[in-house]
Amino acid sequence: MKVADGYENSPVTVKPKSKTTLKFSLRLNNSFIREWWVTHIANGEKTKIRVAIKPTIEVGGRDVEVPVFLRESEFTTKLLS
Repeated sequence: MKVADGYENSPVTVKPKSKTTLKFSLRLNNSFIREWWVTHIANGEKTKIRVAIKPTIEVGGRDVEVPVFLRESEFTTKLLS
């Protein structure tokens, strides 16, 4: 279940052989919290979390998605035990 997403719509130009810092924002959609909580409880108070950053770059006039970061972990609570 996707409960958050984000994007940055400001173009950034990175010159060849150079470095730059890119900033990303993440928005949590609170309207999904109730539905997520039901699935979290049903899964024994465990939720798998996946964060992927895949900026789109323009190459030769075409947009190409480039995965640069992927992190997966598990979120566990013990509120009902």
